[in-house]
Amino acid sequence: MAKKAPPHGVKKTSWKRGQSGNPAGRPKGDRTWTAIVAEVGAMTPTDVADRCQQIAASLRAYGNKAAMKELAVMTAYAATIYLPSSALLNFLADHEEGKVPQAVEISWKQEAIALLRQGKLTKEEVVADLGGTLAGELFVEAGIATAGTGEAAG
Repeated sequence: MAKKAPPHGVKKTSWKRGQSGNPAGRPKGDRTWTAIVAEVGAMTPTDVADRCQQIAASLRAYGNKAAMKELAVMTAYAATIYLPSSALLNFLADHEEGKVPQAVEISWKQEAIALLRQGKLTKEEVVADLGGTLAGELFVEAGIATAGTGEAAG
């Protein structure tokens, strides 16, 4: 007999709504990707070779006690030496130094001009919200008559 699917938008989980699936959080001793990338990136080739030998010995002796995150980062750094890849270098840089801020264009002026032209926003409201100088610049850009002269700006 086939299982009945839960209603649309409802996921069947083993915990109640608002209850965390991981109440204890990340273990305190567990290092983050960022910390591992920074640590491995600061190593010299001799340090890397020594650490690789330690990891190999740990893998042989303990099997599952070596952190796979560290192995993945070590492999990624080794790969950049022999086969540099912009995607791999970006991944490592993003995790060690943080992502590069990207410019965001805010188009509030066009929206404000449209609202003024539609009569949904008054010149007085614009002046009250933006102040005289910025409101005046907006009126000039929009070709809207200024309060002082009654003529179209610009």
